[in-house]
Amino acid sequence: EITTRLVGSEMCIRDSTVPYFPVWMLREDGAPIPARSLPGGYAFDFYRPETGKDDWVTVQLSSRQLETRAQAESLFDSEFMNRAEALSQRMLFVRDAAGTPVASAALWFGSPFGAEIDRIHWVATDEAHQRRGLCGAMLCELLKRHEALGTPGGVYLISQTFSYPAIRIYQRFGFRRLLTRCPAEYHLDAPFAETAARAWAIIDEKLR
Repeated sequence: EITTRLVGSEMCIRDSTVPYFPVWMLREDGAPIPARSLPGGYAFDFYRPETGKDDWVTVQLSSRQLETRAQAESLFDSEFMNRAEALSQRMLFVRDAAGTPVASAALWFGSPFGAEIDRIHWVATDEAHQRRGLCGAMLCELLKRHEALGTPGGVYLISQTFSYPAIRIYQRFGFRRLLTRCPAEYHLDAPFAETAARAWAIIDEKLR
């Protein structure tokens, strides 16, 4: 069964027949950014302090990945408010023709190998607006923002085996698999290289 749900920090197309393993991907600076634009009737909008939290909560609830407003508000605070000054530069929304936020993603911060680098984080789309190219367009826009900000070290993300349709998109944007270098967020008992090898064998089989 293939369904859509949020896992960890990304909205993904989930194939529930595939066993779960996490995967890390890294995009080196300087790689070309594939051109992707929003379809007609949509517009980008970065975080506005007066409405941004409510906008993010709206997207999480309309994507049906979080069940309650209280849950979403608490998660927003824990994920983003420690760097609230960066939100207007790094949290992206897509609005429909009525101005309603229908998708969001962040170019946030992480330290998988010690030094802080940029991370694609919390990607989500309203169920009624999925499969319209919004996520690819947001990814393009955030990678251009990464280049404009000049943050060194590339951009990384965390995904998982059953999100292989999304992983195909990430690969098209220049994200490459991490196979041996263990990131700080990795907490499974098995060695990272062993988990990575098993995960990518599954993904490669699915994407053949």
